[in-house]
Amino acid sequence: MRTLPNRSRQLPFLLPALLLLAPTGHAAASPVPGESSPPPSAAEVAADEGQAIQPVTLEQAVHVALAENLQLITEQYARLAAREAVAIAEAEFDPTLVAGARSSLNQQAAAASELEGAAQPRSESARANVGISKKVDTGATIAVNSNLARNRSNSRFSRNLYYDADIALRITQPLLQGGGLAANRARRQRARIGVERSDLTFRTEALDVVRDTEIHFYALAYALKNLEVQQRGLEAAIAFREENEARLQAGLATELDVMQARVAEANRQSRILTARQAVRDAADRLLMTLGRHDFTGLPEPVGLSFEPIEPPSLERAYATARENDPQILAAEALLRQLELDVTLAENQNRPRLDLSGVLGYSGRDTDDINTAVRGIGDGYNWQIDLTLSLPWGQREGRARVHQARLSLEQQRARLRQLEQDLLVRIRAAVRAVETDLKAIETNAIAAALSARETELERAKFDAGLSTSRLVVEAQQREDEARIRETQAHIDLLQDLARLRRIEGTSLAHFGVELPAPEVDS
Repeated sequence: MRTLPNRSRQLPFLLPALLLLAPTGHAAASPVPGESSPPPSAAEVAADEGQAIQPVTLEQAVHVALAENLQLITEQYARLAAREAVAIAEAEFDPTLVAGARSSLNQQAAAASELEGAAQPRSESARANVGISKKVDTGATIAVNSNLARNRSNSRFSRNLYYDADIALRITQPLLQGGGLAANRARRQRARIGVERSDLTFRTEALDVVRDTEIHFYALAYALKNLEVQQRGLEAAIAFREENEARLQAGLATELDVMQARVAEANRQSRILTARQAVRDAADRLLMTLGRHDFTGLPEPVGLSFEPIEPPSLERAYATARENDPQILAAEALLRQLELDVTLAENQNRPRLDLSGVLGYSGRDTDDINTAVRGIGDGYNWQIDLTLSLPWGQREGRARVHQARLSLEQQRARLRQLEQDLLVRIRAAVRAVETDLKAIETNAIAAALSARETELERAKFDAGLSTSRLVVEAQQREDEARIRETQAHIDLLQDLARLRRIEGTSLAHFGVELPAPEVDS
């Protein structure tokens, strides 16, 4: 285990050697007290459901969970959707091509006047056009269009056949609403921040998965250790019962001594059943975190190693957490999005004032279309427009501005709340680790004293100065002390996992790097 950086002093501790090893196998225990048989093992917990033991290290479990956890797989789709939102925002400024063709014929039943130049006026036309338009960062729309036309008429006042060709440039620039670099870049910037937020949300889920994997991994290790302690307690109870039965036959014990030994053995059998259920439950929780929806196999924690650690520093832990906490970083990203929303709302609250300009050149010929095209520039036209649109009262625009500003202030308050909550959580996590370090020392002393108490009580019983009930009770207290000692180590490991989660360093602790956003800023 890595040590926490920059601590003031070290408190070494030793984990019982049994935790460093996988539980060893034994034969199944007899359900009837009085029948001597070895106790069950972790292997038989798996065999009960037709499963096989699968040794796994903590590092392996973390990497499997990050690759297979269903919650992370679900969150990946949100990351992909956020990146598509960037493409949607950028597509607003993509060029648009326009092309078309039209053919028409108009045959009148009779002329309305002599000025139409024919008894039954008839006209034909064929037109083709092509153009391209694009929006730019200032909000302006630039469009270029070109037309080719072929016209025929039976009017004596018109050319019977002629060709037209023209090209025109149109620019429309919003001067107030819809204009300006800030307003037109805001949507793209907002989409890119959305990618950042989706990655931070994914990081939050990944940190939670790593923390849960650690906690469930250690919980399973504790459950297996507890099962082993109960198995050894049952072995001791069986041996003690057999010894009392032998002493009874030799006249050195009473029926009460034998009965108390059998009751103790039955209680051990019951505790083993509970311990085996706890192993199955802990294994299921770990398998669920690992994304194993079929719940096959019994994971067996292996490769646990422990080194002395230093008590964590509250100041350094909070500084690390404040820098890395994805929830706060996501809240800050949302704050930037809301600032852009205020910019957009203020822009949309302005009157609509558009300046448009058109410049066109044309050519005409009666021979062919190529001559008409070469003649572009013989004719020209231009036009300038200024259009104003102002909603009466502008109530909607002002309301949207106020709404955006209120959302911004609300998010600032939420950010302060998150920072306060982070400080409370980091203080609690640091205190928990400090308490665990002290609990390990006291529980180690208690376990040693309980073991000595059992030895002394057994010696008194052998000397006829104690009863079997007192020996059984002393053995139970020793087992409970050893379980508490193991639980203290597990509590420390789990609280360290929680502290790393709050600090946002769980991924770095296991050498895991999540892909960075691939969107240009």
